[in-house]
Amino acid sequence: VRVLGNRRTAALLGVAESQPSRWRNAVEVPSAQVAPLLVDLDHVVARLQLIWDEEIIGDWLEGPNAFLEGSRPIDVLRINGSGPVLEAIEAEAAGAYA
Repeated sequence: VRVLGNRRTAALLGVAESQPSRWRNAVEVPSAQVAPLLVDLDHVVARLQLIWDEEIIGDWLEGPNAFLEGSRPIDVLRINGSGPVLEAIEAEAAGAYA
């Protein structure tokens, strides 16, 4: 939430705009359906922070990615978990070409 902001985090997770700040302030906890995706997203964002400036991370998550066959990383994260997304991050960090 700190990196992506409430609005973008909510949109990426498919929740109400107020929920990320409520989680961050311990007013409520993520639902059982959202919690695994939130954990995966947090892991991916933490890895991306090691490579790029924070301003780029949201755009990277929502943009098409050649290492993911043109899919958006956030969509792959939702469907297949963090594994393929982390592999795409590693490929980009290593300077590989798709």
